[in-house]
Amino acid sequence: MTKKNLPEPVEALVLALLVFFGVVVLSYTFGSASAIVFGTDSAETHTTIIYLFTKILFFIIPLYYATKKGYASTLLFKFNPVSGTTIVFSVVLSISLFVVVDEIDRLITTLIPPPEALQEMMKPVEIQGAIQWFLIFIGSVFISSFAEESMFRGFLLTTLLKKGDPTRAVILTAVSWAIIHPNPYWAIPLFVMGVFIGYVAWKSMSLWPAVIIHGSYNLLTLLIVNENAAAYMEWYTMGDHVSPVVVVLACAGIFYSIKNLDGQFTVPSASKQAEQIQD
Repeated sequence: MTKKNLPEPVEALVLALLVFFGVVVLSYTFGSASAIVFGTDSAETHTTIIYLFTKILFFIIPLYYATKKGYASTLLFKFNPVSGTTIVFSVVLSISLFVVVDEIDRLITTLIPPPEALQEMMKPVEIQGAIQWFLIFIGSVFISSFAEESMFRGFLLTTLLKKGDPTRAVILTAVSWAIIHPNPYWAIPLFVMGVFIGYVAWKSMSLWPAVIIHGSYNLLTLLIVNENAAAYMEWYTMGDHVSPVVVVLACAGIFYSIKNLDGQFTVPSASKQAEQIQD
């Protein structure tokens, strides 16, 4: 009997959810401990930093699990090299997605104002000092993007692609990724972003474009939210929304980036990919 070289989709999804719950429990446990040691004023920031760094488990645990089970790690975590052109268009796509996702988020909160408890959750963490800024920068831009993409666009997406339906695989992966973010108001924006990241990961057969898109998006969020960039970005907004001109340019950026990224890769048919994964 031939040993399976990949886990089953349900197996991968259960592992992803278990790791997520483990990350949350560890973060709040150590965050609560930090409140006792350093005081409650900095507890939220410390919990955020711990949470970002603990996300490395999204890579470590699936890698360990795959190794123990004898699964094909190189196939699950597709860190294949990509061209400089792919990197450039991945960054352009990330910036364009940031704008569109930001406007989707603004539309949702305008149509359905979040309750007060969620408004508190959605407030940016107050970063105090260069050390905290550096730690959140490393955790958000590098660790979080690398680890989450390893789990969702690597471990999970690859197992779903084994079933031979890329569209369903990309959508289910985007849904799973959105679920692990606790704020329901972020679900639709993150789902939209997840579909594009999953598509690029599938087309490129590499996780690096996904990591670049995710990391660049997190960097933009970190800079704009925590560096009071609103004072320098009057051109970006119109009232409570993103300027229509900026949104149109962002949509054009998404179209142009996807078109160029599409031309970089030749992806086998769904059935052929399924055969290759099974081999």
